[in-house]
Amino acid sequence: MATAKASPSAIDVARYLVRVASVGEDPQPLTPLHIQKLVYYVQGWFLAYRGEPMFSEKIEAWTYGPAVRQVYQTFKRFSGGAIDPKEGSDGNLTEEQKEFIRRVWATYNKHSAVSLTKMTHGEDPWKEARGKTPPGERSGAIITTASLKKYFSKLAGKR
Repeated sequence: MATAKASPSAIDVARYLVRVASVGEDPQPLTPLHIQKLVYYVQGWFLAYRGEPMFSEKIEAWTYGPAVRQVYQTFKRFSGGAIDPKEGSDGNLTEEQKEFIRRVWATYNKHSAVSLTKMTHGEDPWKEARGKTPPGERSGAIITTASLKKYFSKLAGKR
């Protein structure tokens, strides 16, 4: 009998995004800022379509948009530069999860890290978590899964 894989971590998702972005006809190196936004979009869309989070780590409403602290810690050594493609892996992901991540990548891969940051700043989950926190001020406020699910379900045409 096959055993089910444990739930992936945000690091698993991030490492798979690095892998997917670094292959194909037009490899696109990702920066730590870029990866944070993509992980946020994976979580939001997964909640909308599957009704549960893909990973359990919290997404915080940082100054430059949504961020997962563990993902930041893992990739901060690359600063504003490209994450080494050797950091990519399949991680603890099922084929279904990998396919889902590839679909999110296909949707957002033409956007720069700055463009994705601007996009997230205009979205309800980040704005609601930030509340009255002034622009530029640090915040560790949590973007709730309920907020993500509500927002992305609405975008997906689900109520």
